[in-house]
Amino acid sequence: MKLLLGDIILTTSQEKELSELDALYGEACGYFKFDSARPLIHPRSCMRGGDLPPGGKPENYELLSIYVGGVMVGYAALYRDFPGKQSVQIPLLFISEKARRCGFGTTIVRALKQYFYETGYHNLRVLVSLRNWGALRFWYRHGFDRVLCVETEGELTDGGNGSIGLECSLDKN
Repeated sequence: MKLLLGDIILTTSQEKELSELDALYGEACGYFKFDSARPLIHPRSCMRGGDLPPGGKPENYELLSIYVGGVMVGYAALYRDFPGKQSVQIPLLFISEKARRCGFGTTIVRALKQYFYETGYHNLRVLVSLRNWGALRFWYRHGFDRVLCVETEGELTDGGNGSIGLECSLDKN
């Protein structure tokens, strides 16, 4: 996959990008440290098969590098046809701190919605930590307004972890 979005390029990650992806992975691990229930998968592992759901097929998984002005500023993961034929799961979208709040995430999500709508998919899904208020607002603002599930480990008030599955219908693009 390669999407050109003005100054933003979203493209399938390559082995030659591993040093840049490693740096972003380190930053992402620091950012997501509050969510110990869902540790991040290293980009190298993602390229060798991905973070697959139970019964998942490696050919449905894709790691994407995000460039702005020729500089890698983030990465994303996609899993097609999960849980059904016309669904796409986005297990991860990470934008570096230096590139946040510039509209890049919005541009990327809009482009992914358009791309998958045009290729016959009906919905996109995400799983968001209940402790990540910024991400919850971001996904809700972009049409991920159907709650699919809520999963918790212990009481959230006592340091427990939890996540919420959200879906965006592509029919109302």
